Amino acid sequence: MTSEVFGSRMEVSFSPAAALMAAVLSFVTVLLAAHGPAKRMSKVLPIEAVRGEQYSISVKKAKSHPVLTKHFGFLGEIAANSVNAGRKLYHTCMVTLSLCMLLAFGFLAVFTVSDISNAQAEIRNYFDVNITLGAGERIDGALLARLKAVPGVQETSVYARANCAVWLSGSDQSAEFLQTGGFDAADGYIVERDGRYRVPCVLVGMEPDAYESVLREAGVGALPESSAIIINSVAKNPGARDYEAMQETIPYLNFQQGQRVELTEKYSDDVQGDYEFTVDVAAVIPSMPEIGLDPSFYTIPVIVPMEEYYSIIGNFSDEMEVYNYRNYVNYVVLDGMDEEIQGEAERICSVYLGSSDFMTSSKTERMRNRGRMTGATMFVVCSLAALFGIVGISSVLSAILNSLGQRRKEFAMLRSVGVDEKGIRRPLGMEGVLLSVRPILIGLPLLIIVCVAQCYMMGVSVAEFLCAFPVWALIVYIVLVLFVINGIYMLASRKIRDDVIVAAIKDDTV
Repeated sequence: MTSEVFGSRMEVSFSPAAALMAAVLSFVTVLLAAHGPAKRMSKVLPIEAVRGEQYSISVKKAKSHPVLTKHFGFLGEIAANSVNAGRKLYHTCMVTLSLCMLLAFGFLAVFTVSDISNAQAEIRNYFDVNITLGAGERIDGALLARLKAVPGVQETSVYARANCAVWLSGSDQSAEFLQTGGFDAADGYIVERDGRYRVPCVLVGMEPDAYESVLREAGVGALPESSAIIINSVAKNPGARDYEAMQETIPYLNFQQGQRVELTEKYSDDVQGDYEFTVDVAAVIPSMPEIGLDPSFYTIPVIVPMEEYYSIIGNFSDEMEVYNYRNYVNYVVLDGMDEEIQGEAERICSVYLGSSDFMTSSKTERMRNRGRMTGATMFVVCSLAALFGIVGISSVLSAILNSLGQRRKEFAMLRSVGVDEKGIRRPLGMEGVLLSVRPILIGLPLLIIVCVAQCYMMGVSVAEFLCAFPVWALIVYIVLVLFVINGIYMLASRKIRDDVIVAAIKDDTV
């Protein structure tokens, strides 16, 4: 499954030493578990053991269960007290069955919320096919021409981008931005030194026709020889989880048309180069053109013509220059044609570039890959959940057999005073129900907390979550737990119901 997504096969190996170590640890665990009781029994004198003097029995007042008593009489009271008395026996199975529910459906909830969020992001994604070209040098114009001429493409966007920064003073902030906290509220994004602030920028190179189109929409007629378009907006609520709230913007800085802005290559202290360059602001617009670029919070997009872009990055440090030669090509295509056009784009790119110098993706491919990764991860998770389930059911079987074996005399006495087989089945059935609902009552609230937390963090509504989450699978699991535990109880209690009363009462086996 992972090889289909990442393109490389994962080699899985298992050492016999791991199995040997597991067996040794299991053996040592059993020895340690038996050591305490065995040590205590070794200190008991034979005469004390015969007389039973080593047992110190404390009788506690039984809890009252008015609801069960009202509907089921004293047999309901017996059932509830029996389950409470054996709670230590049932501790392991309750924990493991609760973990089984929490693990399987908790991860399923995480994937459900993630799928909803990714689906919403894909719907908002304007482009259907995305291509990244990175050969370490300027992309051949013939390749770009052929990519723009692919039949079936309704709209094409081509751009290049490079990270940079600008140093500003506090007075450069807009009044609206200052009201939300300004630069001081952008800790981690904006660096302050000696009263000045390093604000991250992204230098965007656009082809001349697209660049002129943006200028015309901004009301600029003639194209200056050297100019830049600045996107002057910032998210009003960058910490919002709701998409609509995240899209609300306010003016960022006090940039003006005709202003000269000095930028630097050194957008981070880790960058080796420190080339500085200036751009003349031809237009200041409030929103990013639809080219497929989504800038990070507090980042200023600075758009320049493609030739000017290459002229600027040619002065960057060698490492940054090579990286910033990347070009991004995005397509809008007809519904259902994205994979076909993606394949055609791959064929064209393979003529001009090596397989490691380009990458393509489409909405359909991304959706399929997410499904494969979810399936692979859920396979592992469900395997672990099945392991917890096996341990839990085994613990239930062991605990029930142990509990009923110790209570043979109790049920024989009930039968001796006139309680028939139906009367015996009633408290046993109630015990099974009370025992089976406990892991559900433990695991279900924890699962609900996990689901609500995931919806809250990812900005997904409860209605959207419930429409996508397989509630039926959770119901099936709950019904299965109830059925299995009650079935084990009924099968295990058959011997008690068939016991000879006198023989069971006389049985002194501890």
